[in-house]
Amino acid sequence: MKNEKGFTLIEMIVVIAVFLFAISTAITIFISIVQHQRRILQEQELLNQASYAIEHMSKALRMGARDNSGDCLDSAASDSPYKGYTYRLVDPNSLVGYYQGLAFYNGSDTDSSGQPICYKFFVEDGVLKEKKGDEDAMPLISPDKFEVKSIRFGINGGNGSSAGLEKDTIGVQTKITILMDIEAKGPGSELRKKVQTTISQRNLNVP
Repeated sequence: MKNEKGFTLIEMIVVIAVFLFAISTAITIFISIVQHQRRILQEQELLNQASYAIEHMSKALRMGARDNSGDCLDSAASDSPYKGYTYRLVDPNSLVGYYQGLAFYNGSDTDSSGQPICYKFFVEDGVLKEKKGDEDAMPLISPDKFEVKSIRFGINGGNGSSAGLEKDTIGVQTKITILMDIEAKGPGSELRKKVQTTISQRNLNVP
């Protein structure tokens, strides 16, 4: 019995403490890796959806067609000053001084009579939407996962009008600038990105 050896209480406490420290460190590293991976996937999805929305709008905007009647750009006016123009900035934000919507005829999308369909891109309650003709507006970015904090449309070469809105200038190849601020939803999410692009109209805007 005198030759039997064992661990003292202090030795046991030290071993347990080292074991718990190693386990705690491993768990912390694992959680950090999972959170980092989740953020990467969320960021990738945000960029994918933002890229899709920008590309979708760009494709339609490049095919903008002149509104010879003014019905699309200014349907409320009996004699619209926007006749003959292609794009019109709408939904002005008086607080920050920019426009949150854009209306135009899409020359590549026609109705049963062969006439271009009136399009509108805008943000409503944090959701980027597209409205085609009389159809209901449809979201371009998942409203469950992302919120569009703001969107800003600008026309390169715009003229002022009596309503204070802008329209493209006849005789130029119009360029549209889009600046979108998008944020991921969810508890603890701090992912937020700004995406900007400028699109050239495919055809010269001529009378």
